[in-house]
Amino acid sequence: MIWQVGDEGRIEVRLRASGEQAIRVARVHADRYIGNIVGDLSATLGVDVTTNELRYSFSKTRPEVTVIWRAQVPTASVPDVREYMVRLAQSEQPVQGEVEGVSDEPPDQ
Repeated sequence: MIWQVGDEGRIEVRLRASGEQAIRVARVHADRYIGNIVGDLSATLGVDVTTNELRYSFSKTRPEVTVIWRAQVPTASVPDVREYMVRLAQSEQPVQGEVEGVSDEPPDQ
């Protein structure tokens, strides 16, 4: 996820999914993901988010889709929205040295 929140309250978020399976579910997951951000900002910070654009671009040469979401928030809410986006981005990136998908349980036999 790449994001930007301008001083004037404009938000732009870019998501990218690759692979055949990812492309098939990209629209559903992106809609839900953006909806969760909008709902969370409203519920936790009281920020009204107005979506201006939600665009899906499919590559003609690779199994890849890019989702671009553009929205607007009140300028007074910009610092809070930036802080929220920083926490969101950090929560999605694994900690240095962390291995994802490892379980302490023995494999099925």
